[in-house]
Amino acid sequence: MPDLDLALKQLGADLDWPREPELAARVVAGLRAPRTRRGLRRPLALAFAVLVLAVAVAMAVPPARSAILDFFGIGGVEIRRVETVPQLPAERAAPGIRVPLREARNSVDFDLAVPEGYRSVHFTAGIVTFVWADRLLMELRGDERLLKKVAGQSSRIEPLDVDGYPGVWIEGAPHGLYLPGGEARLAGNTLIWVRDGVTYRLEGDLTRARALALAGSLASR
Repeated sequence: MPDLDLALKQLGADLDWPREPELAARVVAGLRAPRTRRGLRRPLALAFAVLVLAVAVAMAVPPARSAILDFFGIGGVEIRRVETVPQLPAERAAPGIRVPLREARNSVDFDLAVPEGYRSVHFTAGIVTFVWADRLLMELRGDERLLKKVAGQSSRIEPLDVDGYPGVWIEGAPHGLYLPGGEARLAGNTLIWVRDGVTYRLEGDLTRARALALAGSLASR
């Protein structure tokens, strides 16, 4: 994320930072603690926590907020902050064509995490989408930006931890979603996270807590 790195460096030069807290004791204690299975992801979680803190501090400064959120990439998704979201269709529809689960699995070069209770599976341009009545779950590789998002000033963008992996929660006013091939529509509340090189995008009539719960249930699959 070179744009984000540059924006943070520029912001750091302009801010009057408070005195740094004493963290040495906490770090030493953490290093001496027994390593658990979940602890294997600690370096990734720590690195993302630093990013979350940096973004949160920067967002407290109005002139810097738009600069940092002008571009934010996570996995296979690119997010841009704009003044006004373009007029787009509001209907929530799965991209691509409906396919059997077996065909969807054979169409991508990563292991699908198959959720419970979905109604149908759709596929297009490297993206597999599971469909329910109230939500969609997209799965795609995280090394190519296939999805583009534009969010207005009334949309909240919050970096967070999703079961030990980096994620972003978007809520508030509908934001624009652009799919491969130029298809575009408005999107509602969305949770995006990256796990083991795969990007997951969960959108629907969901609260933040509900979305995180659903993401957690998918982690075991």
